[in-house]
Amino acid sequence: MGVTACPKCRARVRVPDDAVGKRAVCPACRQVFSVEALPAPVEAPAAPVEAAPSPPPPHPKPPQLQEKAWHVLLGGRQCGPFSTLELRGLAASSEIRRESLVWREGMQDWVPAGDTPALSGCFAKPPSGPPPPRLRSSIHERSRRQPQGPSGIGGWLVLPAIGLVIAPIRIVVGIVQAANSFDTWQFRTVETRFPQLASAVRVEMWLDALGLVFIAVAAIAFFSKKPAAPKLMVALLLYNVLKSLVLTLILGPVMKDLPAEATAPLLTALVGTLVGALVWIPYFLTSRRVKATFVSRSHRGYECSRVAP
Repeated sequence: MGVTACPKCRARVRVPDDAVGKRAVCPACRQVFSVEALPAPVEAPAAPVEAAPSPPPPHPKPPQLQEKAWHVLLGGRQCGPFSTLELRGLAASSEIRRESLVWREGMQDWVPAGDTPALSGCFAKPPSGPPPPRLRSSIHERSRRQPQGPSGIGGWLVLPAIGLVIAPIRIVVGIVQAANSFDTWQFRTVETRFPQLASAVRVEMWLDALGLVFIAVAAIAFFSKKPAAPKLMVALLLYNVLKSLVLTLILGPVMKDLPAEATAPLLTALVGTLVGALVWIPYFLTSRRVKATFVSRSHRGYECSRVAP
């Protein structure tokens, strides 16, 4: 459809596109006129399309945040180096806390992470109130808690070390000799006359076999400097006393009828184990060398993991 103007009233008249040269009637004044030409349609200018603004270039992270210069103590061991961003991530996941010790080049000593300007904002502020107690994880506090004094298998500890080496050999020789004597006529004669003595020999052989296992466990812990070694040595001393008492109780009813050469080793062993327990048990429980030698692995490795500023 096109639009033309009435020549009489100038009203706008809509006519078909092919009405050029034909007659049309003005609906306003009823004037009949000939359509000469239709004006070309005027298209409204298209609104300019504005280009979307380009996103701003990403801001590069400050180089000091990416520099791997931080060391941190986790579980008594030194870890790192970490960048400041990595430490902030560890703080966000609660792997390090405000009191965790950190150090980097240029610092005089290890300090809590919450006291460093680069990391203090990563931790929640402590509630207001009385001042918190001193950090138990500080370096000076740890050094005071570490056992002081001589350490290593030396001094009086050499004697138990020698005993742990010789005792298994002596026990094995005794078990072999006792087992070989069961088929001899001397043992049968003793068993017929003194059945308690024969029973004591069999019981002693089984107790020695059990003690051999006990000695092996204690020796491994002792020479490996395990923290459980002093307790195992005390238990071994008490086991030897108990073995001597059991044998004495078995032979008690016939002790007076036995010859002196049969009872003397038993009484000597009983007295020896009692004296040994009275001497060595207090030593393993109170000795400074024992406390400094048989400590946990984290205490032994602490000084090695510390980095000098």
